[in-house]
Amino acid sequence: MDDGPVTGGAGVPGQPGPLPIRLTGARVKRVEDPRLLRGLGRYVDDLVLPRMVWAAFVRSPHAHAEVGAVHADPARALAGVVAVLTADDLRGLARPLAPRLEGGGFTPTAWPPLADRRVWFCGEAVAVVVAESPYVAADARDLVGVDYAPFPAITSVDAALAAGQVLFRCDWRHGDVDGTFGRAAHVVRETFVHGRCAPSPLEPRGLVADWDGETLVVWAGSQTPSILRTALAEALGLDAARVRVAVPDVGGGFGLKMHVFPEDVAVAAAARRLGRPVRWVEERRENLAAASHAREQHLEVEAAADAAGRLLALRARVVSDAGAYHLYPTTAALEPLGSASILPGPYLTPAYAYEAVAVATNKPPIGAYRGVGMTMGTFAMERTLDLLAERCALDPAEVRRRNVIPREAYPFTSASGLRYDSGDFPAALAQALELAGYDTRRREQAAARAEGHLMGIGIACYTEYTGMGSPVLRRRGMADVPGIEAATVRVDPDGTVRCLVSFPSQGQGHATALAQVIGDRLGVALERVRVQPVDLDAAPLGSGTFASRGAVAIMGTAAVAADTVRRKVEALAAHLLEASPADVVLDG
Repeated sequence: MDDGPVTGGAGVPGQPGPLPIRLTGARVKRVEDPRLLRGLGRYVDDLVLPRMVWAAFVRSPHAHAEVGAVHADPARALAGVVAVLTADDLRGLARPLAPRLEGGGFTPTAWPPLADRRVWFCGEAVAVVVAESPYVAADARDLVGVDYAPFPAITSVDAALAAGQVLFRCDWRHGDVDGTFGRAAHVVRETFVHGRCAPSPLEPRGLVADWDGETLVVWAGSQTPSILRTALAEALGLDAARVRVAVPDVGGGFGLKMHVFPEDVAVAAAARRLGRPVRWVEERRENLAAASHAREQHLEVEAAADAAGRLLALRARVVSDAGAYHLYPTTAALEPLGSASILPGPYLTPAYAYEAVAVATNKPPIGAYRGVGMTMGTFAMERTLDLLAERCALDPAEVRRRNVIPREAYPFTSASGLRYDSGDFPAALAQALELAGYDTRRREQAAARAEGHLMGIGIACYTEYTGMGSPVLRRRGMADVPGIEAATVRVDPDGTVRCLVSFPSQGQGHATALAQVIGDRLGVALERVRVQPVDLDAAPLGSGTFASRGAVAIMGTAAVAADTVRRKVEALAAHLLEASPADVVLDG
């Protein structure tokens, strides 16, 4: 057997054949791990700057209330307190976060850095205390009194719909949905409900902001540093060139840290007002109560099928409890659109109509969290197919066999407009059933039931959208998410290859994967590639780490950058050696 390197890709101009793949996909020791395992990681809470002060937020205990007087004198009198700031103090210094969504059906919101006259959810920040230590800041926070006049709160989807509190609505129709339902042999209906959850990364939100009179420098555990930079520049009325965002080590994100929050703006504004570096790291209680939540959703599904159990049409109504505000940059459209678009999944669906709705309630806003939309959309579709199997007296596996997209249908466009470039769902389903010993499990189930024991067997098939770029995000109207990524690759005089990317890591191992890809393109060893931390003072601009898009968005970008360097090296070497570039081989 040939143990030589495999090859892949189309190579580069001047290269006689595909490039050898020695590192990409190989099992190697992660280059990030030694430093982290020795406790040498450097997170936001490890950063200390001269004259730095600490921030703590005063938060509303009410879900909906008018904010009256803020009694800050007792806190200001505490030794070590530098300032207590309210909305009045920041009004001329910082603007609210107001994410945009292109297209109809969108009702905008403006989320101020600190609550201005009214709070809309329990935990909303009303004031920020700045002190010489985090302990003094926390003690002083408890000394701030606020006059509240509570109002009734909207806490359910039904109440929000009845009150007309709609933040987003979108209707989609593909094919003759109503006519198909009228002709169908079988129709099944069900309503599915998913409660709220919280992303809860091990490291909560936090940042350090420093203003030197000309430039705002922010260190943040952000998944989207370029988006954070844009948001802070707009909120503070600064040119983007005067805002620098650097990302240290990050202790998990799970979607939470792709968002920009009012606290980020408030801390940056406080640093600018006070002329001192300000650090804020939230407590776990704050993270659970005041950071973004996810997935609270009601999903009504109707499926029409013929007598053989083949899907003819789907109807869905997806209503998400979006909380009090749109989150920057994704907006409240993220969750309902995600569930509605993924619902048809790997199944042929000739006709499909959906209504996607996000309603406002007096709760923390919902945002991105691991597989946005896929969890609820997949669960609803798979459960609907189980109901259809029961109605048609078919095995659940057989219903899926009859409805999955055949291999010859690719490339395939789903009934919701998603393009599937490749796949073989029938083969994947058959292999999964075989590996699980499905027929044997069914016989065991029948025997167990005969003896009075319950044994359940579940089947689920799903599609996952990955590699999202500008076209998908533009189609969704997400104007504040550019969908681009960038990479810079350069070679130092000693032969070290340096890579700067727009795409920070939260533990995924980007540095290792990038070093493997670049090492293969340039023919260098893994240890010769240095992937720099994301710092927008030098790193290129992009969108960020989210939506399972890294392998496509940044690995491909880095490969193209490395190819450009390779061509330059080959051309230079060919000139010096009086040879053809095609005859030049890069080897370490």
